[in-house]
Amino acid sequence: ELATSIEEQKSTYFASDSSVLLRIKLTRRCKTSLFPHLDVATLHIAPSDSFVLLTNNKRRLNIDMNPTLEGSEMASSSSSTPRSGSSMNSAPNGVAAAAAPYLNGLASSFSRLRVMDNPPPEDPRVEDVEKIAATEMNQLSMQSREQILYDLHGISETILDETPEFLQTSLTQLQDAIHQLPDGDKEAYNLAMTMDYKYVTNSNFRLKFLRSDMFHPTKAAVRFTKHFQAKLELFDQKLLCKDITQDDLDDGALKCLYSGWIQELPIRDISGRLVSVLFQQVLDQELTVEDKLRSVWYRRMTNADEIETQRYGIVFIIFDSARAWDRVTTWKIGRLLSGLPVRFMAYHMCFQPEYYQQIGPIVALGRMAVDTFDRHRFRVHTGSPLELKYALQTFGIPVSSLPIDEQGVVSTEFNREFWMKQRVEENRKASETKDEGEEDNITSNRVTTPGKHDVLMGRGRSCQEHAGNVRFRYLIEQNLDRYDLTPKHKKMTIALEILNEIHAKGGRFLSPSDTGWSEIDEVTAREKVSSCFRSFRKVKGAGKTPTSALNRSSGTVRKSSA
Repeated sequence: ELATSIEEQKSTYFASDSSVLLRIKLTRRCKTSLFPHLDVATLHIAPSDSFVLLTNNKRRLNIDMNPTLEGSEMASSSSSTPRSGSSMNSAPNGVAAAAAPYLNGLASSFSRLRVMDNPPPEDPRVEDVEKIAATEMNQLSMQSREQILYDLHGISETILDETPEFLQTSLTQLQDAIHQLPDGDKEAYNLAMTMDYKYVTNSNFRLKFLRSDMFHPTKAAVRFTKHFQAKLELFDQKLLCKDITQDDLDDGALKCLYSGWIQELPIRDISGRLVSVLFQQVLDQELTVEDKLRSVWYRRMTNADEIETQRYGIVFIIFDSARAWDRVTTWKIGRLLSGLPVRFMAYHMCFQPEYYQQIGPIVALGRMAVDTFDRHRFRVHTGSPLELKYALQTFGIPVSSLPIDEQGVVSTEFNREFWMKQRVEENRKASETKDEGEEDNITSNRVTTPGKHDVLMGRGRSCQEHAGNVRFRYLIEQNLDRYDLTPKHKKMTIALEILNEIHAKGGRFLSPSDTGWSEIDEVTAREKVSSCFRSFRKVKGAGKTPTSALNRSSGTVRKSSA
């Protein structure tokens, strides 16, 4: 009814939501009734939704794809008024009936991850992907569109109130959703249940997946079962019910991990989100796809150990130079992410202008490999390294912590030190004897990346500019006069007020440790606050700016000699 043929097979590609895009040659009837003077159009097929026919003049034709409905109609919508006689009432039944078996098979092929044996399709055209994204965006509510913009710019806090009752109800709903999934979609999950029931049903473990999908039980159930399928493909079966550590990685995956190919910044962005940056130029091209996938698996599961990351999500940045990309890795990492308990709130693609012309189709391929939630959160920036940093700064990214200079030279020192500390922590945990059935063996209490409300007891510009330290300095300065006028025996009360205000926001006072950061006790923290007041008084008496003076003291709160 619509097409005489597929114009180009290479324009066909599959997305993670089981969609397909076809460039079709229109039938004479379709052209006469709907699109005169148009021979070719783009057909977007989504089995969970409908056909959407897109044309170069931005007209859209929505086609009901539910074959169970009798007498369904094809509705035409466009920027202009549709021509009379364009309903083609007889077409949808034939289209739906003919396409349903194909679409069901397509959906079935994507029910499991199959990370290792699922090769990428041909690269889609950038303009086609933009059309798909625009169509999907138009179907969202105004509130959803605004939320995407807020997430991109780091000005939203999509955090739910996690009461014990809410968490327990969510866990019950997750289990119910898992039971409702087809057995064919959870073979690896069922295997894991027989191997180690306690590991699979661990509450902290399952909450990671619920948080990654904003407590949507069905989505979290699909992610949870895909997780075990992907893990079974990437690692030995004996590791299916075990947290992967660096000792479980082979040499290639470890080399990839320590190379600095992907690095996490030492501080979070303005919204408290973890910032992860990819530098393609430092990656050893001899590493295999399997090495990269196992490295990404271990990295993201380590990221998900922190409650802060589970709740606020991750911002992903590609900061690249003219270096050939591996399209197979791009596709398979996008597929892998749908089985990991992480939520990406924004993607920033940063390239040199001339290079993006070459890499654009592969970026489009990666964009279609992720799910719909992620697809609308892509932004492309072009320019020099300095210009790209300025662009990222407008999105709340702490650009001063980016390990790349104005000449494009990447530093990997912090990344190597970070993973060495992580290995020390893993060895320490492995040496400890844990009580049988203990539930805190999944989520670590170690702080690897401080939250936005935390106050850091460290030196360096990154500590000075950390959001928690900036707010702490503001609180000290605002209460300085009151502190000076208060009798000595009551000064500790003011220090306690500030300490409580930091804690009320979920903040902590953190000091550097051998494995990252550790929280200091309340007595020590209270003394640190009092010490900071004394330091402020000294610099104020010297006629200096208190905030500037505290900046020069590395943004830390140190015991005064006074």
